Amino acid sequence: MTKEKNTINNMEINEKDNSVIITINPKIYPLEIVYSATYIFIDRAYVLIDGDPEKKMLVELKLKEKGNLEELGREFNNELINYAVYAVQSARTQSVRDALVQKVFEANTVEKDESTEVTDSCDCKGYEEDSLGISTPWTPPKKTE
Repeated sequence: MTKEKNTINNMEINEKDNSVIITINPKIYPLEIVYSATYIFIDRAYVLIDGDPEKKMLVELKLKEKGNLEELGREFNNELINYAVYAVQSARTQSVRDALVQKVFEANTVEKDESTEVTDSCDCKGYEEDSLGISTPWTPPKKTE
């Protein structure tokens, strides 16, 4: 006789329903992290998020096709860690990204005043000549019948 329910760490595996329920501590993984992690699984499983984002959250992953439920739950736990690390690194480097974007905008902003004169440094004499045939179309002419 096979087991219908099996509890491993923060996962409850229900083989009869082909689903796994993961219990999540929102003090460790905020709702935004849970959303990011669950998004990865929507092609492989039906996803349900339930519970209180302040106390305890539950994520049910119900496989669309038969598969290894324990592996699915463990992959989900890994995705939680993946997105949590990304959020921490993103917060740490936010000031650097802001400074880089500010520099880009400053470099592309040109203040014009009356003393600024734009000159063309290109010697474009003879541009009408096309000795290489660049302006000639590469497509063959249409045949007229």
